[in-house]
Amino acid sequence: MRHAERVTVEIFQPQTYANAVPYERFAELRRTTPVCWIDEPAVGAWPAGPGYWGVFAVACFTTGPTG
Repeated sequence: MRHAERVTVEIFQPQTYANAVPYERFAELRRTTPVCWIDEPAVGAWPAGPGYWGVFAVACFTTGPTG
């Protein structure tokens, strides 16, 4: 399993989805950072949030522990 990294990605921003779902960006995240921390910046009148873990590769959790 790859190491989870703290990164800021644009998938939280509503304008990211204005024209289409960013499938290529999600594919890149599955390849490079399947589990990462996503900051929650303020959006409009909504204040910044605490952030959350983004999980982009199900395989990280379906293999389970061994032994």
